[in-house]
Amino acid sequence: MELLINNNSVVLNSDDNIITFFNSRDILQLSNLSKLIKINTLNISSCNTLTNLPESIDTLINLTKLEIYYCHMLKSLPESIGNLINLTKLDIYYCVELTDIPDSLGNLINLTEFTIYGCKLLTAIPDSICNLTSLSKLVISYCNLLIDIPESICNLTNLKILRIVYCDILKQLPELLGNLTNLSILEISNCNVITALPESICNLENLKELHISMCYSITILPVMLGNLKNLTEFTLYYCNLLTVLPESIGNLKQLRILEISNCNLLTEIPSSICNIITLKVLQIAYCNSLITIPYCIGNLINLTKLYISNCCLLTHLPESICDLINLKEFIIYYCNSISVLPYNIGNLINLEIFKIYICNEITIIPETIGFCTNIHTMICESSGFTCDNIPPSIILCVKLKILIGSDDIVYNIDEIRKVWYSKIISYPSDPSYNSFYTKPIKDIIDINNLYKWRCNTHYLHSINMQNTITILLLILQNLNTSNTSNTSNTSNTSNTSNKFCNKTLLIEEMLNNITNENYDFLNLKTSIQDNLKNIENTYSINCHHNVFYCN
Repeated sequence: MELLINNNSVVLNSDDNIITFFNSRDILQLSNLSKLIKINTLNISSCNTLTNLPESIDTLINLTKLEIYYCHMLKSLPESIGNLINLTKLDIYYCVELTDIPDSLGNLINLTEFTIYGCKLLTAIPDSICNLTSLSKLVISYCNLLIDIPESICNLTNLKILRIVYCDILKQLPELLGNLTNLSILEISNCNVITALPESICNLENLKELHISMCYSITILPVMLGNLKNLTEFTLYYCNLLTVLPESIGNLKQLRILEISNCNLLTEIPSSICNIITLKVLQIAYCNSLITIPYCIGNLINLTKLYISNCCLLTHLPESICDLINLKEFIIYYCNSISVLPYNIGNLINLEIFKIYICNEITIIPETIGFCTNIHTMICESSGFTCDNIPPSIILCVKLKILIGSDDIVYNIDEIRKVWYSKIISYPSDPSYNSFYTKPIKDIIDINNLYKWRCNTHYLHSINMQNTITILLLILQNLNTSNTSNTSNTSNTSNTSNKFCNKTLLIEEMLNNITNENYDFLNLKTSIQDNLKNIENTYSINCHHNVFYCN
């Protein structure tokens, strides 16, 4: 409901004991606030003529939340504010004329959240803040004239969240920041003068998230950063003078997300990150001096998303990327020095999204992409990239629904699949064409990996019918090669040709069934050993450890 107090417009929610002064011109006349003693939330917003709060505010003994927003002429807070001992939340937003906070702030012993945001003339935080022993969240943001944060802040042992953002001339962080033993989230952003983080932050054993961004003067990170044993998320943006990451980063055994962006002088990522086997998301973007990615990146077996963007000096991707068997999303963006994708990309059996944007030197997708049978989205948006650059083996990607080429061309998957199928069964005499199906197996696929599949590795224990078809395709191409080589022997020409013809017709019939969607790929599951055994019995083909060959 709305009521009048000393001719002021006030909105009162009697059920929730919440009162809001919005755009009230003469709020200073509210000298007697005792009538509002029962309220627990007071919101003062956009009172543009308000210069001071009444001292009688301390009569609101039940107040738990005080919110002061956009009071552009407010210059100070009353000392009596310290008597609001039941206050748990204090928010001050965009009071651009506010120059100081009273020492009595330290009397708010039940305060759990304190946010001061957009108070551009504020120059200091009172030392008495150390008495706020119940404080769990502290946000200091857009306080452009704030020079120092008191060392006493390090006594707030119950603090869980600390965000210091857009404090343009803040010289340094408190040296004993590591005393905040219960801190779980630390964000330092747009503090342009800070050159280093205190070494003591490596003592924050309960820290789960560390976000450092737009701290343009930071040149080094704490050497023992790896001591943050419970850290799960680490983001590092726009630290333009940072040249190296500490080797100890590899000790962050609980890290799930690592994002490094716009660190223009960073030349390498330490190989120790390959020890972080818990990592699920790795993003490396706009690191213009980065030359290589650790060769052992394939050790990150739990990685589900890999994003590499705008690393203009990066010339290649390590082959071990193909060992990231749990990778679901692989995105490469504006890396124009990369010309070749890792050949065994087909080992990424759980890949669902594969995107290449504006990597104009990449013109070919490896034939092994056909083994990525879980892909549903593929975008190859680079100059001159067309459907012809994608190998026919992609017919095996039965879940593929979206295929986009250069100039945002969206291809009709069903029509393209027919074209690819016709290429597979055509077998032109030119050996350079469609090499995935005309070269001997040992030349076109990693036999060791195929053998691992045959032996039911932990990551491919159960496979579905589409993998059977993959094996059939491989056998079919080997039959073709075998037939070509055997026809030189005139005495065996007739028998070999007949045997070859019968086998290929049978297998091609099965392939044809795939094209016509006569197989339920998702429900027909068996082991690769059973598939091979069936193939041996049906087509009289021996499937040995390292090679397929005909009887």
